[in-house]
Amino acid sequence: MSDRHLTADLNVRDDDGFGWTTLNETNGLGRVRTEIMLLTGSSRTMAVVRVTAADDDGWVHFSNLPGAVAQNCILLGRIVAQGPAEGRRGRKASNGAW
Repeated sequence: MSDRHLTADLNVRDDDGFGWTTLNETNGLGRVRTEIMLLTGSSRTMAVVRVTAADDDGWVHFSNLPGAVAQNCILLGRIVAQGPAEGRRGRKASNGAW
């Protein structure tokens, strides 16, 4: 499974604790939208992530899903419904739900 959707250093976080990359480092720009699950990483490590924001200026923010890629690969390409209590970058609601 080497068809990454996003190329990113999975250890780098923004000020809110989310991973990030830029749209010019994507494979298939049309796939990137908020709440979609994508395969992300580098040639050394990969993870399934949930895109929490795709900004107009080309930045993509994401959160890593817990578990192995093999366990999460069934989620690739799926979109999570965004609840009304979520913020711009997919913060958890006060009850802990996404």
